[in-house]
Amino acid sequence: NDVLTQNFSVAAAIPLPYNENFANAAFPPANGSSLLNPDNDVTWERTTAAARPAPGSMTINHYDYNAVGERDMFITPSIDVSRLDSLQITFNVAHQPYSDASTPPTNDVLNLLYSGDCGASWSNAGYSKGGTV
Repeated sequence: NDVLTQNFSVAAAIPLPYNENFANAAFPPANGSSLLNPDNDVTWERTTAAARPAPGSMTINHYDYNAVGERDMFITPSIDVSRLDSLQITFNVAHQPYSDASTPPTNDVLNLLYSGDCGASWSNAGYSKGGTV
């Protein structure tokens, strides 16, 4: 006979098409995007150095990041795909490998993940790029 009442809000999903060109200096964008950085160390940030063809892009500096096994996520706002039978996601990607004979190769990986339960669990969307180069 115990009762607990908790108020919560559910963010409304944004409609498609969704496009992010990182034009604004605010990062993450103020559209419901967020960062997950459990170790509070190096994480995703906005840059204009590799902004092609958009005004901006995002980067993560693994060169100065020595932690192994850490995960840093850029999370888009919730997107309503309930009326779709398929979905196409496109993005540009670039990678600069670090090569030094005195250090072991790095195993940085970029995974495209999705969640059908508001981030309680994540599944691979079929894109995974990384490992030693």
